Amino acid sequence: MSASINKVMVMGHVGRDPEMGTTSNGTPRAKLSVATNHRYTTQSGERKEEVEWHQVVVWGDQAKLVEKYVRKGSHVMIEGRLKTRSGEGDNGKRWYRTEIHCKLILFLNRMVDSEQTGETPKRERTKSQQMLELEGAEADDDFHLEEMA
Repeated sequence: MSASINKVMVMGHVGRDPEMGTTSNGTPRAKLSVATNHRYTTQSGERKEEVEWHQVVVWGDQAKLVEKYVRKGSHVMIEGRLKTRSGEGDNGKRWYRTEIHCKLILFLNRMVDSEQTGETPKRERTKSQQMLELEGAEADDDFHLEEMA
């Protein structure tokens, strides 16, 4: 028996406010676009940057936290698995979309500056910025497929 692994981690900035929704059974769902950058220098010395956009789907209690704490520009780290969906467009053409189905999300934004709040910060990160894992949720996302189509 051979093993297989489907795991991905990305750290980047959210490109637009999360799109919120629910499945037919009432499970909260958040969709985000996360941008990662790759900077490099060509052999001729020219500096280049490539941006890669990742479509992320977050389920359940974590989706509720995303709705509360994530906005366009938020810095996040996502851990999850790749899932490719396909369908047929109105024009009859087949389409494919690869998404990251989130298992863990880390909110990386710093606390609001103490000058803005008038309070002295007691820690570097707020509780909402700690790693959050949906307890009991495993990779059985088949119940989500009907909503995704």
